[in-house]
Amino acid sequence: MARVLPRLMVVMTTLAAAGCQPSESASCQSNIVSSTGVATFCGHRKGNGEVLDLLILWRGKPGWFHGGQSGVEGTRVFGARTKGVVSARQTYGDVTIAFDADFDAQTVTIGRSTVKLDRINTVIVDDVDGSPHVSATRWTEPHLPLGGDWNLALAHQSGDLLRDLRCDVPMPAAPASFAGTQVPVITVCEKLKE
Repeated sequence: MARVLPRLMVVMTTLAAAGCQPSESASCQSNIVSSTGVATFCGHRKGNGEVLDLLILWRGKPGWFHGGQSGVEGTRVFGARTKGVVSARQTYGDVTIAFDADFDAQTVTIGRSTVKLDRINTVIVDDVDGSPHVSATRWTEPHLPLGGDWNLALAHQSGDLLRDLRCDVPMPAAPASFAGTQVPVITVCEKLKE
């Protein structure tokens, strides 16, 4: 029971802090979505739905993320009159993905590239496991249902994203050194087959 109480306090503190944040501020999360990609989804709640503010699809060789997620760093800055500033950095094995998004200035910086988010909300970054570079940008319909798998919902409504996931590329087996140490991941591509 003593171990449960501190965890409960952390959850309650997190929920209380979340309740104090403006409902229109962006929050971000990253997930493995295909054999070649990790998607970072940034969005905010609006009415009875979720609105996509930014989607970054980080692509590399099949299974580039198999090293496991070993580090997550991020900062979010919010206020009464701000949509938010998010800076995030995640490490998968020896590959680090990172971005800085300023939703008030409508920009995202990935490596040496800064993309204006005035008519763009989707950024494709290729060769993340080699020489990362922004390879494409576009507008994706931003209105999504509240809850559920937002990456799956985006794949259902965007043929471009569905193509970008490269679902025809099979997932390679995890290296022997990681076998049995990782939680199995069900990708968006696998969910689309159901």
